[in-house]
Amino acid sequence: MAGFGYTVLGFGSGGAGKKLEGIDYLVVAGGGSGGAGQAGGGGGGGGLIASYGVPQRSTETITAPITVTVGGGGTGTRNPQTGHSPNGEVSTFSTITSAGGGAGGDDGSPNQYEGQDGGSGGGGGYGGPPSGPGEGAGGTGNVPPVSPPQGTPGGNGFRVPSVHSGGGGGGATNPGGNAGPGSGGAGGEGTQISITGSAVYYAGGGGGFAFPGSGGGGGSGGGGAGGGANAGGANAQANTGGGGGGNSYGSGGPTQDGGLGGSGIVILRFPTANKPGTLAIAPGSNTLTTTGSDTLATFNVSGTLTL
Repeated sequence: MAGFGYTVLGFGSGGAGKKLEGIDYLVVAGGGSGGAGQAGGGGGGGGLIASYGVPQRSTETITAPITVTVGGGGTGTRNPQTGHSPNGEVSTFSTITSAGGGAGGDDGSPNQYEGQDGGSGGGGGYGGPPSGPGEGAGGTGNVPPVSPPQGTPGGNGFRVPSVHSGGGGGGATNPGGNAGPGSGGAGGEGTQISITGSAVYYAGGGGGFAFPGSGGGGGSGGGGAGGGANAGGANAQANTGGGGGGNSYGSGGPTQDGGLGGSGIVILRFPTANKPGTLAIAPGSNTLTTTGSDTLATFNVSGTLTL
């Protein structure tokens, strides 16, 4: 499946570190924001890297404390310096870094209406002369280049006179849909991971806007739906890495921000019998739980695991 892979980790060696073996991990970055202004593409899902489900587990030594960064989702407000909404933020665990999702394209000049590159690419907005056709290209996934892949590209926007729509943001498994007349592109599907003991989708793309017409649906994995006529894009679900929905408004309507990208998440799973004594996780919004014979360390925000 695209967007799902395994990397053998090297966690450091010896010294004061305590050995914690057999670790599986899920590292999801923050999703990109939906495009703002009059015509927004959907935000791309955050980059997703996972080892769970692969028979081999890491047996390297981890040096305590283990520091984890959980990336925030992109805010839906256009940055006046860059001309587009912001991408999601990276998530990190040891040597693993997942890239933030690309923001959806906006209306306006070429650097605005093209979807931004990221873990998964943002959907394109629209562009071109006001009286002629035009489209914003979807952003590229897996930027910077990584192995295994982290995501997929966004879909393209669409424009003919008086009909505008935005492409869907890419998801961890499937690319975002291209926009069409009167319909925003659907957000790409995320990847289903069962590291918690239940099958959950992560890193779905946001849907693109449409005016007139209906915005594209958000992809499975927390992606927000795109706005229809005179409606803002929906926010992505927190701690999924989903992309935000693209904004839409009609002539004379209020300017609205794009939907917020969903924050990322990092989950570590290892055999409870392998714990080197007492574990502590911080801050309090992060949790230590058990499922069967394994322990889960779930990071909803950046924090540390002390061995």
